[in-house]
Amino acid sequence: MLAVIAVVGATKLTQPFFGDQALFMVGAREIGHGAVLYRDFWDIKQPAIFLYYLLAGAVGGYNEVSVHALELVTLVGFSLVLQQTGRRLVRVRWVASVLPLFVVGVFYAGARPWELTQIEGMIGFPLYVSVWLALRSLDPGDRRARLVGSGVAAGVAVLFKWVCLPLVAPAWIVAIVVDARRRRDGRVRRGMGTVAWITFGIALPLAPFVLYFAAHGLLGEIGWTYVVYTPKTTGIAGRPLSRLVDGVTRFVALSAPVMLLAALGLVQAVRSHRDRWSLAFAGWIALAVPVTLTQHWWPYQMAVFAVPVAFFGARGLEVVAHSWRRLASRARVAIVFVLTLSAVPAGLTLAKATVRSAGHGFGVTAPERRALQNQAEPQYRTGRAFARFVDEHTRPGQPVYVLGNPIDLYLSGRDQAIPTNGWAAEQYDAKVWHRITDGLATKRPVVLAVDDFSMEKMKERSPATLAVVERLYCPVHRTGGETWYVLRASDAACPALPR
Repeated sequence: MLAVIAVVGATKLTQPFFGDQALFMVGAREIGHGAVLYRDFWDIKQPAIFLYYLLAGAVGGYNEVSVHALELVTLVGFSLVLQQTGRRLVRVRWVASVLPLFVVGVFYAGARPWELTQIEGMIGFPLYVSVWLALRSLDPGDRRARLVGSGVAAGVAVLFKWVCLPLVAPAWIVAIVVDARRRRDGRVRRGMGTVAWITFGIALPLAPFVLYFAAHGLLGEIGWTYVVYTPKTTGIAGRPLSRLVDGVTRFVALSAPVMLLAALGLVQAVRSHRDRWSLAFAGWIALAVPVTLTQHWWPYQMAVFAVPVAFFGARGLEVVAHSWRRLASRARVAIVFVLTLSAVPAGLTLAKATVRSAGHGFGVTAPERRALQNQAEPQYRTGRAFARFVDEHTRPGQPVYVLGNPIDLYLSGRDQAIPTNGWAAEQYDAKVWHRITDGLATKRPVVLAVDDFSMEKMKERSPATLAVVERLYCPVHRTGGETWYVLRASDAACPALPR
């Protein structure tokens, strides 16, 4: 199973970046150049994703292949952990071996290029480890070490996306309640001890970051970013219901065989005995609903359901395995037929993506990789043209600014001239627009790119930013729905924009 996952994952290594991944890479590259996150490069994401891309860049270069290779290593590692630990979750050994296919295999089968190396596709790893260690603390062995380990894994998840922390809470509650039921006295003290050890574990990965950002005077900035600004973005940007429907429909369709087995596993858990694992993963699913609904409803955010659904899917498969010999031949044929038919969407999606990549030699050579990028994400053509434009109008290494798709900035190889990134203008409130306005007015990058969408939002929400752009810059080129500007040399009028 691990080999299958590795082979399928290898076909994704040369997939292009889209806006989010390009932004993560630009941020990682700047951190590698000495920038301080939230001071020199600001974004609403937690630091782990930038450090993840930084690690990939430091090892294999700041490019698509290095990040996707690190993702593959991470997910194969997750698959191995699922296989080994899954033996505690099910009684049939071979079912545990299949478990990685239900999580990582389904992810790779259905993931579009812009859904690769997203936080939600990776955060299931530390969340699962946290749940597993919390519930293993009820077994003979070093209880405190397992509780601390559960906290550490949860702390790592917080560094990726803090709003996902509640998904582990049901496992902690189950661990506390089950442990209390085994004892006649000292229950409160024991429960408080459990909370203390978990909290200590959470603090271990968080402490270095808190100290680092405190040393740079950024705790207030981080608090505003996480607690005040980020929740506002959903109201500012809007969340069309169609996006949620598309995400749910796609997740259900691509994981249909697992969903069918999960339904069987859930029914079996309710009818027979609600063991600690079932309670914890059912709680994960229940809390994942509000966690998802409070966000932007992007399809890749549905990945937070993958691990608990896979658990119940494995339990359902175990039910089928136990009753297989007692089933009539017609029932067996029906089960195989239904599961096979339900796997068609995922199979066709994977086949289509594989054929598309194979048509460009899986991007093994530079020309093939460029052709694959251009086909999957046309912004690469614009970005390469922008990189040439930047080289013509600036000194080597001189920072520029892009108010639009960060692929332009990524391909230019330049740092961002002002801290506030220009991606997702639809989410910016007055304070963020003011920061952009002030940054452009003071830093005055030589080259500025503004795409049409960001220009529309600028006109609508921040005329002051537009006034600075018109006062300081001359538009000199139009391409791909973008306008490229250069800093005025004087107060002279700008020449007419070439058509």
